[in-house]
Amino acid sequence: MKTVIIGTMMILSIFFGQARYAVAQEPAMRDSIKVFIDCGDCDFDHIRQNVTFLNYVYDRKDADIHVLITNQDTGGGKEYQLRL
Repeated sequence: MKTVIIGTMMILSIFFGQARYAVAQEPAMRDSIKVFIDCGDCDFDHIRQNVTFLNYVYDRKDADIHVLITNQDTGGGKEYQLRL
């Protein structure tokens, strides 16, 4: 009987612990900065996977920040310039 009560308490604590964590994280994503990235030949999937604390939008009018990324050849590589 004692093991059933302890097992039930452990399962409930795991379930409610995860639910509380999920609820705590959701408002943070809604309140994150909305960013529009304007770049001709950037790897957007790589940027989105590695910079996860921003919300990316597809319309520049919906964005809080518009990031313009340009590049030029320098002879030995590329120079990237970001303008916010």
